[in-house]
Amino acid sequence: MAFRNVFLLVLVVPASAGASDDAMGPYAAGQGGAVSANPRSNDARLYNPATSGLSERYDAQVEALAGGRALGAGFSAVDSHTVPKIALGVGYHYTLTNPPLTDSELPGWVVDGATPTNHQRGHDVDLSVAVPLAERKISFGIGGSFQLLKHERLGSTPDGDVSVGFAARPSESVAFGLTGRDLLPLKSAEHPARVGAGVWLGGEDLGGFEVDASYRVVDGDGSPLDMAAGFERKFGGAAVFGGWHWDGRYQWHAASLGAGWHEEGTWLDLAVDVPFDRPFDGRLMVVRLGVRLAG
Repeated sequence: MAFRNVFLLVLVVPASAGASDDAMGPYAAGQGGAVSANPRSNDARLYNPATSGLSERYDAQVEALAGGRALGAGFSAVDSHTVPKIALGVGYHYTLTNPPLTDSELPGWVVDGATPTNHQRGHDVDLSVAVPLAERKISFGIGGSFQLLKHERLGSTPDGDVSVGFAARPSESVAFGLTGRDLLPLKSAEHPARVGAGVWLGGEDLGGFEVDASYRVVDGDGSPLDMAAGFERKFGGAAVFGGWHWDGRYQWHAASLGAGWHEEGTWLDLAVDVPFDRPFDGRLMVVRLGVRLAG
C-alpha cells in the first residue's frame, strides 16, 4: 500500500506538545516525530489534524511503549471512508511513570531504609475532524486533546490542547501542510503555542527522507526552534526507518531507529528512541511496538 511506498521531504511540526509525546506510535517516533504531512499515518493526526482528509481509508492502530522510566499503551483510529466529506480521528493513551522526585515532590518524612516513589499516571484522549475538499486535494482540520495526570503526591492535574491545520495534496507525489498547535488559552506552561509548515515529496518504492521544524510563538527558555529529520527505506514487505530530533527549549537531542513489516493491510512496527547530549542512561531509552490495520 502507498503508506510504505512514498518518498518524504517534510518541513513540519515535529513533536506533539498537547497530546503527550508518549502517545506517538513507533512509526512516528522512529522518524523523530516527523509525520505531520503524511496522508497515511494515524500518528499524523496528533501533529496536523487536516492530514486525515487527504486519503480515503479505515485505519486502526494499537501501540505500547516501555522505557524512559515509563510504561504505556494506547490505540487510535481514523475513518475517512464512511462519510466521504468528513474524516474523524480518535485516540487514547495511558502512561505510568516514576520520574525522579523534584524539590516540590519530596515527602515530609520517609521510613528508614524506604525509597519514596513518585508514580504518575497519565490519561491522554484526542479527537480530530478534517474536511476534505476538491477530491481530497486540500483539507482543513481541527483537533483537541485532554490530558489528566494523576500524581501520587500532588493530586490530579488536567490539561488540554486545541490544534488547527491545513493540508494540500495537488498530486500523488506532493503534499504540504500548515499547522497551529497548543492554541487552548487554559494550558500549562509546558505547552507553549507553536506554528509549523511542511512539504512532502513522494515516489513509489523509493523509501524517503524527512526534515522538520517548528517555532514556538511564546518565548521561553532556550531556543524557540525545534528540528527533526528522519528516513524510511523499503525492502519489499519490510522497511527500516530512523530519525533525529532537537528540542530547542530544553537543548537536547534524541535519535531513533525502527523497522517494520507489512502485508495485506497489516503493519507491525518497532522503534527505539535514544536521548543523548547527557551522560548515557539506558533507562531513558524508549522501545515502542505497534500493530496497524488499514484498508
